[in-house]
Parts: sequence; structure tokens; C-alpha cells
Amino acid sequence: MNGTPRIVVGVDGFESSKAALRWAIHQAKLTGAVVDAVTAWQIPAGSALIPAADLPDYQDDARIILTEAEDDDQGIGVGGAVGVGQDDET
Repeated sequence: MNGTPRIVVGVDGFESSKAALRWAIHQAKLTGAVVDAVTAWQIPAGSALIPAADLPDYQDDARIILTEAEDDDQGIGVGGAVGVGQDDET
């Protein structure tokens, strides 16, 4: 492996993903790794029948989740990425 070790952790705003992020941050402190937090979103099937103005802003929700993860970095500098699509595509 070349370069700095990397830990990638999925975040979705639920407590289990927050715990995974805390573990990743702790592990990164022990190993000198960097942490990348990732989240993804998609417009649910059937949403085409709902006016766009009435749909939640899924992308903004994903960015908020990622920003919260980055803010909880405990000084190690968590990086992040937001993906769009089904979980098997992102």
C-alpha cells in the first residue's frame, strides 16, 4: 500500500453510523490514517408523481449529514463525499 492509510466510513445520521465514525476517528489517531466519511442519496421510486416543490431536498440533507460528520472530526480532519444514486452504484 502506498501513501497514508485511509479509513472509509459510511454516515447516514443514525447513531450506528455515528458510532462507526467515532471508531474510525479513534483508529485513525492510533494508526496515522485519514478518515473519509461518505454518504449517498437518491430520489425514491414513485417520486415522479409528486410535484418537485413538495419533495424534500435529499442532496441538502446528505450534505448536512456529511457536514455534521466532518464537524465531529476530533482534530484529525475528516474528509467527505456525497454520492448520488443507488447504493450499489455509488
